[in-house]
Amino acid sequence: MTAALAVALVGLQELRSVPRTEVFPIETLAPEERILAEKWLLRLMDSEALYTLVGGLKPMSSGWISLDSRKGLMSFDVDQAQRVLSKFTVGKAITASLLPFAKTYNEKRTLEGYIFHTGAFMQTVEAKQRLFSYFGITPQMPPGVAILAFDSDATTDRFRAYGHLFGYPDYAVEFFAQASDTQQADPEKKLVPRDFLSVPTFGRQANQFVYAVPKGHTVRPEDERIRKKAAPILSMYRRLRSKWIQEDGRGSVDLLRDWMCKTDSECSPEIALQKANEMSSP
Repeated sequence: MTAALAVALVGLQELRSVPRTEVFPIETLAPEERILAEKWLLRLMDSEALYTLVGGLKPMSSGWISLDSRKGLMSFDVDQAQRVLSKFTVGKAITASLLPFAKTYNEKRTLEGYIFHTGAFMQTVEAKQRLFSYFGITPQMPPGVAILAFDSDATTDRFRAYGHLFGYPDYAVEFFAQASDTQQADPEKKLVPRDFLSVPTFGRQANQFVYAVPKGHTVRPEDERIRKKAAPILSMYRRLRSKWIQEDGRGSVDLLRDWMCKTDSECSPEIALQKANEMSSP
C-alpha cells in the first residue's frame, strides 16, 4: 500500500462512521421520489449489489437500474434519477452514480445505476495500479469519473478494469480478456468455450453475481473464498428482509439503517458486515 493510499484510507475511516440519518438520507426527496428510491434500493439489495453495500466484496455493482435514451428522445427523467441516486450514500463510504455507456446500439445509449464501496474501490485500484494508472485513474479519483475513463477504451483492458472492480477473481478476469482478444483477432472464429460460476443472491441462485471461467473449470480456492464471504451477508439479508420489507415493497431504508447502525450516531457498511459475520459464527 502506498503512503498516499494509506493516508486516504485513514481519512475515509474517520468519515466512515456516520449518524443514522446519513444512511441513505432519502427524507429530503419529494414524496414520489422517496417511493422510487425505496423501489430501487430493494431491487439493489435483491441483486449482487448487496455484496457492494455490505463488505465491498464487489467494489462496485451495476445493472439494477438500466435506462435507455435515443437521439432526440429521452424516455426518462435524468434529473430525477440523479436526485434519487444522490441519496444512495452512507457518508463517503457508499456512493452512487448514473453513468452512460460509451458505445451505442441502433442510436440507443444505455445509462446504468452504479453503486460503489469507496474503500474497496480504492484498494482495488491500488492493487491493480499498472492497469488503472494507464487510464489516469488513482485511488483518490471519484469512482464515477474512473468508469468514464476506461469505458470507451477499445482494447480488452476495458474488460479487465470492469472485471476487477466487479469483484471477479484475477484468473477469471484474465481468461475473459484473453478470450476476447482471441475473438477480436479472428471474428469468424467460434466463441472460446467457457463455463460460468455464480454466487447466489436473494433474487437468483445464478446469473447475477456471475463470471466466465474456462470450459471444464474446477472450482478454485479463489472461488470458494468469494462464496464463503458472501454467504453470511446473504443469510443476514434474508433475515432482515423478512422483518423490514412490507407488502408494498417499502422498508429498505429502515432495513439498511438497522443493519448498518450500532447506535444512532455510529453507522457504517463495516458494522453491517460485522453483524453478518457474528450471526454466522458458531
